[in-house]
Amino acid sequence: MNANTVFAVVDLETTGNNTHDDNRIIQFSCTLVQNNKIIRVYSTDVNSETKVPARITKLTGITNAELKSAPTFAEVADKIYKMLSGTVFVAHNVNFDFPFLNQELKRVGHLQLPIKAIDTVTLSQILLPMVPSYRLRDLTSYFNIVHDHPHAASSDAIATAHLFLVLVKRLKTLPLQTLKSIMGLNLQLPKNTAQLIQSIYQSQVHVKQGLPDHLMSNHGLVLRRFNRNHRQLNKQKYSFPFNDHQKMDEFDHQIKFIPEQVKLMNLIYENYRNSQPDNLFVATNKGMGKKFGYGLPLAYLSHNRNQKIIVSLGSQDSEIDFVNKTVPVIKQLAPFPVSFSILKSANNYIDLNRFFVSLRVVDQSTQFQFMKAQVLVWLTMTTTGDLSELSSVQASPFVNEINHRGIKSIRPSQPFYRVDFLRRARNYNKYSNLLITTHDYLLMHAKQISQQNQKPFLVIDNALELPNSILRANKITISLNHINVLIRKLQGTIKNTHTLSVIDIVGHQKQFKKSLRHIMGTLDKITNSLAAIQKRVSTRFLGREFINGSDNHLHGIIDGGKLKDECNFERPRFAEIQKNWKACFENANRIIAGPKQGYSLAEQSVIDHFQSLTLEMTREIKMNHEFLKRIQQDSSKLLISVTANQVHDYNNAFLTEEGLSPEHDLQEALYKYFPPVLFVDNLRIDSRVTAFTFDRLGLSAQNKRLIQINSNLPLYPLTIVDNSPILSDNYGHEAVNYYVNLLLKLLSDGPKKTFILFNSKQLLRRVYFALTEKHVGEHYNLMAEDISGNRAKLIKNILNDGQLMVLGSIETLKISHLVVRQFAAVLIADLPMIQDDSQRNHFILEQIQQTNHDSFNQFELPNAILKLNQELALTDRNQFVAILDSRIIKKPFGRVILNSLTNQFTSASIHNERLLFAIANFFKNFVKK
Repeated sequence: MNANTVFAVVDLETTGNNTHDDNRIIQFSCTLVQNNKIIRVYSTDVNSETKVPARITKLTGITNAELKSAPTFAEVADKIYKMLSGTVFVAHNVNFDFPFLNQELKRVGHLQLPIKAIDTVTLSQILLPMVPSYRLRDLTSYFNIVHDHPHAASSDAIATAHLFLVLVKRLKTLPLQTLKSIMGLNLQLPKNTAQLIQSIYQSQVHVKQGLPDHLMSNHGLVLRRFNRNHRQLNKQKYSFPFNDHQKMDEFDHQIKFIPEQVKLMNLIYENYRNSQPDNLFVATNKGMGKKFGYGLPLAYLSHNRNQKIIVSLGSQDSEIDFVNKTVPVIKQLAPFPVSFSILKSANNYIDLNRFFVSLRVVDQSTQFQFMKAQVLVWLTMTTTGDLSELSSVQASPFVNEINHRGIKSIRPSQPFYRVDFLRRARNYNKYSNLLITTHDYLLMHAKQISQQNQKPFLVIDNALELPNSILRANKITISLNHINVLIRKLQGTIKNTHTLSVIDIVGHQKQFKKSLRHIMGTLDKITNSLAAIQKRVSTRFLGREFINGSDNHLHGIIDGGKLKDECNFERPRFAEIQKNWKACFENANRIIAGPKQGYSLAEQSVIDHFQSLTLEMTREIKMNHEFLKRIQQDSSKLLISVTANQVHDYNNAFLTEEGLSPEHDLQEALYKYFPPVLFVDNLRIDSRVTAFTFDRLGLSAQNKRLIQINSNLPLYPLTIVDNSPILSDNYGHEAVNYYVNLLLKLLSDGPKKTFILFNSKQLLRRVYFALTEKHVGEHYNLMAEDISGNRAKLIKNILNDGQLMVLGSIETLKISHLVVRQFAAVLIADLPMIQDDSQRNHFILEQIQQTNHDSFNQFELPNAILKLNQELALTDRNQFVAILDSRIIKKPFGRVILNSLTNQFTSASIHNERLLFAIANFFKNFVKK
């Protein structure tokens, strides 16, 4: 490949996705590119001589009638062959288009194309590692490439050609060192894609060029320079503008305020400028601009008092939204400098030392090797080192090979200490007056945040999510075998016959010999103690009574009292393990500190890996200790579950303990470290919900005020199916058949991408497996959360699959706004009532009934109201939203739930037979408006 190579960018539309079902080409388009220019465009419809399936017509717009007068493939095969001969074939998913075209040539008796081929999906994934989706329509939108008719071959081919030119340009601007490192990974890329990278490297390797000013090289890694300036102190005090005229004058008519937003601003400013402010809960409407409404007045208070603001949000997605949309407006309007940073756990950042070591190891996983290439490119782009910028890497186990283990894991002697991303972030936090984080991080580090920032203002946005966050924070899962795994890894690092080991490095030095012998001997003792504990736990708690009939795996709820008795019996062994590891850790630290002359770069990488394992082992033993301690304190109030692949299989067994009462923990974990807190969320005030909300937030005995601020924004449409069967705890055949038949209709004629939100996992599983019995997967793309693959696979399909139905829970929608927005329709299958349909839910209901006089009205109903509000808050105005559970209008409690939505939704009832019509009518009328 060189400057004169002609690249043939091809797109096909076909009757199906593979060549094994007698599928045919129905549209062929080719755009020829040479010397970075488009030189020719060719496109033709193709008479497939077979019927085009309805779903393909729906996707592409190509009808059987249109193709009747088109040439057959046999009639255009020779022309296509001659056009492509001598070119390099390029396609967006070349492993589909190229084999399909050659199969068609073979079918009509023509020679197949013996040419090279390149994949633009793969190139995009390497060169654009921060892009969330690699669908052609998303990439063309990202680069503002005209792409008017997705799934029309002519439009797709031209769009792919423009994308290819962009990618080639990006390849040419990558530093040579980065290109060389990528080639050193020996990636297994589709067809001849790797050759393109090699050819561009070869064309530039002899041209002398330095790095541009924004990049630097450190031990062979090319990194983006970090040029954040610390904020300058401005001691002038500024008055906050209260009325509309003052705001207009102050902000020079730069922004139009919503009246309710002004009310919110003034309310917050008045409360927190007082010497004794209240805890304030502000209930607002969706879409009112509440983040800006609280952000601006607090920015004034923060500046005037030199007091920092902590804004805690319910998810990373909300965090990104706040940074990208709210912060720039506050910075634009404030008459003083506003600097912000994001508070994140260490494991969100890349550890350059660990990544550097990983480059020296050839992973058996081709996926891991590929991700290393993505990271190499990303390092030339990122100023944060935040791995969440790499969605594909963050969702993969590879992230555990390169993420940071904390400030204590790095030392000045390490090669990347000076440019360490975590150190940079922690340093910049000191100079920022606005700190943004998530509930999960806040709860884990509340005391530290408060002490480091002198009791800052605290805003809890997405406040209804806080109880779930404290439950997650207090949830502990231990593996019965993970300590053994870590011991084997430590032993392998100390004494490895294949690669450089710790013994090779320090074993000949007298001061370390004794430490190494002690470590190896003590690790054997810990292994023996663990074996005895595992045998006892396996016998008592991994029996057949926990086998699940649907998947033959083992999972169930353990009696806390019995587990407590077993732990008491094994307490001496647990204490012995702790004591032995403490001695091990002290000896390991002597080796990690090293001799006076230090370690070489190669030796340091081995010692760093050894240190990572010792820190991980320390965390694992500490977690086991905390697990046991909580069982001793109050096992009766803990939900303790066990999962394993099979009976007595402790190698793959996990024990999980979780509390169910967040209100008891929030005061100790959070509130005592901060002045009165501002809570904000979308909610309609109702006496029943108000009491429950404050109780769940642990605010029952606190000074607090609740304010409702409603806006005059248009209500969201909500459709309710009024003739579903009344659901009961056992989800009988009538209920399952109702959902199966409804979903079959939607799969055949409904929106391209639909999300069915199930609150009951049991109902989800029953419906999904009933659909698979009808062989739905052979004709339609159907996935189910926790059944059809892991989270990474689910996200990939949601982002890249054109036609898909997903059966899942609210947790899937919480992953990202980007995930939610992929769906044309979100249908809530069942109301979020706690059904007595599993051991887990049975335990939860028992606990609720023990602590509430009227458990249904005091807990179950308000809990359902809040959860449904949270589910609906995730949806978008341009989505068709429906509730498929008729209890919401047929049952008294359902009507109470429906009434809680009236300030944000306008509802209309229909029979399920009219659902498809209602969806079509929505997209025809409402979305256009």
